[in-house]
Amino acid sequence: MRLHRWRAWPGTVLIAPNGNSRERPVVIAGAGIAGLTSAIALARTGLRPVVLERADKACELGAGLQLGPNAVRCLERLGLGPRLTRIAVTPRALEVMDAAAGRRLARMPLAEACEARYGATYLLVSRTGLHRLVTDEALNAGADIRYSSGLEACLVRGSGVIVQVAGAAPISACALIGADGLWSVARGALAGAMRPRRTPWTAWRATLASGTPALGGLPRDGARVWLAPGLHAVTYPIDAAGTCNVVVVTEHPTATEGWENLADGAPLRSVAATLAPPLSDLIGAVATWRSWPLFDSVPDRAAPAGPNGALTLVGDAAHPMLPFLAQGAGMAIEDALALAAAMAAAPREPARAFRVYENARRARVARVVGAARRNGRIFHLRPPYSTARDLVLKALSGEKMLRRQDWLYAGGPAAPAGRTQAGTV
Repeated sequence: MRLHRWRAWPGTVLIAPNGNSRERPVVIAGAGIAGLTSAIALARTGLRPVVLERADKACELGAGLQLGPNAVRCLERLGLGPRLTRIAVTPRALEVMDAAAGRRLARMPLAEACEARYGATYLLVSRTGLHRLVTDEALNAGADIRYSSGLEACLVRGSGVIVQVAGAAPISACALIGADGLWSVARGALAGAMRPRRTPWTAWRATLASGTPALGGLPRDGARVWLAPGLHAVTYPIDAAGTCNVVVVTEHPTATEGWENLADGAPLRSVAATLAPPLSDLIGAVATWRSWPLFDSVPDRAAPAGPNGALTLVGDAAHPMLPFLAQGAGMAIEDALALAAAMAAAPREPARAFRVYENARRARVARVVGAARRNGRIFHLRPPYSTARDLVLKALSGEKMLRRQDWLYAGGPAAPAGRTQAGTV
């Protein structure tokens, strides 16, 4: 929300990072993966971020995440590699399936192939597990995480930002980073920022425990994308126990916004009758679905624009994107490292650092947003166009499929000179 009429807030407090009363904190709105990864990266530069979270406890919505080599490489640079590997699944391959016929169309190698080609592997992980990991590391790095403390409003000044906090005294900060997601409050104070664009698609999510009979037809160490006219599905394990994340995306509209809406699975059960096992069996085995409408941003406006002072955005607050490239978390993690690098280069000029960060990220994020949108159209093609798509997929070798991802998996924030172990970015 933009503050059109500013009122004085009594009791404004100065928080002194590292015990220096002359310094003001960097405030991060949102303790999701974007905000906490930003807190870790900024702490590595010597800052001590204050993270504001509206929820009353640590929580991260959703079930599973796919982390491409670009995201894994960034997390390794933050010193999280060994711990991340222990909680994640390393998939051998991604298989593209004809959902109506139940047959494989293409297979793209991951695991060792990604490690050899990009210097980092591909991982599947529980969102809760990753969130717990970055929460612990942010606290260890010195971040001050405050729950039940949502961002209410902010006033951007040339020398900093005044942050109004729900149920607490305002904070005078040197900078504010909006990591508060799709419906960002921080974004409302940015010149040139656009509201997320609603798409025709709805996502349905469920998890199935290891041992569920319907999982018998799935690989325990791989991911699958299932294509059918007007819909697609993604299935993959999210932990060593074999818990399976199931996401189905349809063109069935929903009027309910939010991430955790309990949903009547009748539309999916109807669709399942047209699909082949094991996907039809998986859909039939789900007792409880959660659904949410999908949003994205206009590719060439996928980052803040214009001189906005010491305020910027990361993750979904900056560039909501469709999940059809599995890069929402990856782009947020990349944002965090790019932002920290810009602030390290201009630690006393956050407004300048933020413009450097935004300029560095704009083209890459726009390309990812656009590629995700194109994938959505390709995934949902109907005959005869889907027939042509399938023929192209069958003709592609696994190596060529992976090579087509070079721009994505080999990209990201440039590695800084010097050490790359924990304690540096």
